[in-house]
Amino acid sequence: MKVKFQSDKQLVSEWELSDRQEQFLVSQAKYVCYSGGMGCGKSLALVLKIIDLMLRYPKNYGLLGRVNFSDLRDTTVKDFFDACPPQYIKSYNKQEKQVTFHNGSQLIFRGLKDVKRTEVRSLNLGFFCLEQAEEIDESLFNELSARLRRRITDFDGKEGKQQGMLICNPALTWIFKKFVQAPIPDSELIEGSMLDNKKNLPDSYVKDMLSKPEQWKRQFVYGIWDESLLAEKAVFASEYITEQAVHIRNPMGILDEIQIFKQPEAGHFYQAGVDPSEGAEDDSVIKVVDKETGEEMAKYQGKIQPDLLGNIVAKMGRHYNNARVVLEINGIGLATLAKLKEVSYEYLYVREEFDKHAKVMTERLGWRTTHASKPLLIGHFQELLGHKRIKIRDQATLNEMKTFVYSDEAKRKGMGAERGFHDDNIMAHMLACVDIKGEASSDEDKFVVTPNETRIPTGERLHLQEFINVPKMKSWLEL
Repeated sequence: MKVKFQSDKQLVSEWELSDRQEQFLVSQAKYVCYSGGMGCGKSLALVLKIIDLMLRYPKNYGLLGRVNFSDLRDTTVKDFFDACPPQYIKSYNKQEKQVTFHNGSQLIFRGLKDVKRTEVRSLNLGFFCLEQAEEIDESLFNELSARLRRRITDFDGKEGKQQGMLICNPALTWIFKKFVQAPIPDSELIEGSMLDNKKNLPDSYVKDMLSKPEQWKRQFVYGIWDESLLAEKAVFASEYITEQAVHIRNPMGILDEIQIFKQPEAGHFYQAGVDPSEGAEDDSVIKVVDKETGEEMAKYQGKIQPDLLGNIVAKMGRHYNNARVVLEINGIGLATLAKLKEVSYEYLYVREEFDKHAKVMTERLGWRTTHASKPLLIGHFQELLGHKRIKIRDQATLNEMKTFVYSDEAKRKGMGAERGFHDDNIMAHMLACVDIKGEASSDEDKFVVTPNETRIPTGERLHLQEFINVPKMKSWLEL
């Protein structure tokens, strides 16, 4: 595809675009992301699209931004003025950082690091463009998306479409989630390689780039965008993730927002892992696992207040043969625990802790995640993966395993979701697998009950009169 700019019917400038650049230029998606290696032609494609939108829709109004204005000024702003014929420009206000075309369209340049939210909220945009978008916070993208409200029409009166455009290098940030893992509505992802633009680059540059380490080339030359970017920091080995991928399936049904992968069986014991949240930004997640087979049975995920979450925990627990609940008790989990007490759900995980004051081991309800207990939880789950003792059914959990990393890679400490990602599903699943044996039990070791039995296996269930707070001699439901 060739792009030509003319003035008074005279050719001013001309470019021949690669297939990826053309795809970006003609895209009609509301949100379009051009991700690729260095030198693949992303910036040129962005500049040409900006000029096209400003010419095509008179009185259009757009924003071009990057974290630091100095970086934007020295790169894409320079590219813009190099590409845009001066005949199109009516004025450029350097102080206001604003370009005005003769048809009334305007473009503002902004450094986004220090931009005030009030300034963003006052904008009425026909388009916005984010350069090096992987450096920008998701919250700012959301704010700008809400400002795409300017009505634009071409010279024939045909209404145009507002657009948000991003260009970036491959990185596992919120952009990966929004455009790769779970694409947002009306979005398009274009992936490019430096080799797409090879003919426009010096041979020495191409040779130098191709001499870099292979992992670096995957990201910054070939533009490959997948979880392999985290390979060196990943907590879970890729072979474990590959092995679990064969078990992924859609739920057989959904009951009151609870995804059912398999119905309970008589004589089976189940365990529910609960990762509560405040209910505002993060999701609360409940996972139910068969303690004997390691198979995922059900899942709930949603934004809900921690106390109301207790009702769903109790409902799922009762449905799955009074499943034992392993509730993360840190902070907000106490509200969920209080609700379980209110609805008389009595089957809870009990942990042992050393009481520094009484200098004795005491029993406490729920799982408390600490710098010491978290590695044990994750290590046990890795052991189960190694012994092929579990079957994950939920795709979201598998995705979170791919982005669950060591925050201190050198010391292999500090494990959790990569910045911009979540770990609610995988944490709930690991809690649901607490105490599952690393190796399959022999037949004589299996505990089997008939549907009418009320016998409770030792250490498996917390019954109303069986868990005693030793100093007070009371059931936890009576406290």
